[in-house]
Amino acid sequence: MQTRFSRTLIAATLLSTAAISTPALAVEPVMGAILGTTADQIAAALAEDGYKIAKYENEHGKIEVKVVKDGHRQELKIDPNSGAIVAMGDDD
Repeated sequence: MQTRFSRTLIAATLLSTAAISTPALAVEPVMGAILGTTADQIAAALAEDGYKIAKYENEHGKIEVKVVKDGHRQELKIDPNSGAIVAMGDDD
């Protein structure tokens, strides 16, 4: 009986530690990060990390988003089906 309690306690501790160490919705723009497939989803995901959308458009079958954070501009290309970043670079 005591072994079962110990296993349960260890499992609960590991799960709570994982939940605390993982950010909820914050998404730093990196290749492959899933931001979403709509303007609202993408804006919400980026806003968690302090990014603002300067421009949003559909271009050449991809969602093109120009974002700004701390004066630094970036351009992100997002797959409209998966919501994943497929290309990115500075937008100076």
